[in-house]
Amino acid sequence: MNRRVLLLTSDTGAGHRSVADALRRGAVDRQEWQVELVAIDPFRPLPAGLGVGRTRQVPDSLSVYDRLIRLYGPLVVRAPWLWGWLFHLADNRPMLGAYLALVGPQAVRRIETAVRALEAQAIVSVHPLTNHFMVSARGRAGWPHMPLLTVLTDLVEVHRWWVAPGVDQYVAPTDAAAGRLHRLGVPPGKISVLGIPLRREFGTTAMSAREMRARLELDPDLTTVLLMGGGDGAGRLAATARAIGDLAERGVAPFQLVVLTGQNHHARIELEARRWSLPAQIKGPVTNVAEYMTAADMVVTKPGSLTIAETLAMGRPLILGRPLPGQEDGNVPLVVEAGAGIAVGNPAEAADAVEYLLHDPATRWEMGQRAARLSRPRSTERTLDVLQSLLLRAEATRSTIAAR
Repeated sequence: MNRRVLLLTSDTGAGHRSVADALRRGAVDRQEWQVELVAIDPFRPLPAGLGVGRTRQVPDSLSVYDRLIRLYGPLVVRAPWLWGWLFHLADNRPMLGAYLALVGPQAVRRIETAVRALEAQAIVSVHPLTNHFMVSARGRAGWPHMPLLTVLTDLVEVHRWWVAPGVDQYVAPTDAAAGRLHRLGVPPGKISVLGIPLRREFGTTAMSAREMRARLELDPDLTTVLLMGGGDGAGRLAATARAIGDLAERGVAPFQLVVLTGQNHHARIELEARRWSLPAQIKGPVTNVAEYMTAADMVVTKPGSLTIAETLAMGRPLILGRPLPGQEDGNVPLVVEAGAGIAVGNPAEAADAVEYLLHDPATRWEMGQRAARLSRPRSTERTLDVLQSLLLRAEATRSTIAAR
C-alpha cells in the first residue's frame, strides 16, 4: 500500500505547478518506494474526491483571497512594478502576521481536511504562501511526528514567507538561496542544496536538435531562436518578438523563430496576425517545452527561476530580459556571471544579443556548455531522497513510541 504525501502548491505562476508535477511524476517513476504525492491548492476549494475510491465532498466556497490569487498572471504581465512593490512590502514579520490572520483559518482547515481524507504521512510545500499553514495544520491536528518538507522554487531571492518554524527540512536551489535561509534563522543542518526539481524530460532527451526540429515541423537545417515568457507570457513578449523578427531585414544569418506566448492571449493574437520575413511559429500554452528547448540554439526569456533551471538543464545559452522585481532580481547575475547567458534591458537589446550569437557559433556553444555545468540535473531524485529519509525517520519514531 502506497504511503501518501500531501503536496501543497498554488496557482501563482507556472513554476510552482511545474515543481509539484516534477515531484509527483518522480515518485511515480520510483514505485519501489510506494510513495504517492497528491497535490492540492489550499487557496481553492478542495476537489470532491480525495484519494483512491473516495467521494468525500468538502463544503467550501471561493474566498476573496481565492479570487485575488487569480490576478497574479495579469499583474506580472501588465504591471510588474506593482508586483515588485508588493513583494518587498510584504517581506517582513508584521505583514506575514497579517496574512496569516487573514487567510490562515480557511487554508489550514483545507490542509487538515486533505490530510485526514488521504491519511497522508507527510506534507511537502513548494510555495511560500503555504509553509506556515502546513505547520499550523500539523499542530492543530496533533500530528507532532508528521514530516514537513519545503522545496524552494526561487533560485536566489528568498522571501521571508518561505521560512516557517516547525518545518523539518528545506531544499534550496543554490548556495545563495541557502545563505538567505540561514540568515532568516534556518539552521544549516535543515538545508539541503539540491537545485530545483524538474520533470525528467529536461536534460534527458536522446534526440538531436536537428531531429527535434523536424519532429516539431521546423526547418531542421535552420538555427532556431526560442522566445518565451514563462507560463503567463510576461516580459514584453510581443515587442521582443517583433524586434527579433526585424533582424531578417538586417542581413543576419538565416534563422527561424519560435514564440511560446503561454497564457498571454493578446500577444499570441498580435503575433499570429503579423507578416513575418522569416520562418516563425507562434504557440500558446504548450506541454512540450522541453522539446522546443531541445530544438533551439538559444533561449530568449524573462529570468524566471524555473525557465532558467530548465534551460540550464538543456545546455542552451540564455538571453535574459528584465527580471520581475522581487523574486527574479538575483537570477540574472547568477547566469551572466557564470558565462551562461547575456542580460538585456529592452527588446532592441534582445535582438542585438540574438544577432551576436547567430554570428558567433563558437560563443554560443561555449555558453551552452557553461549552462549545462551550472545546472543540477538530478534535483528531483535527490529531493525525493530527502523526503524518503524524513518518512523513514518518522516511521522509526512512531515505532519507538508504540513500543514503550
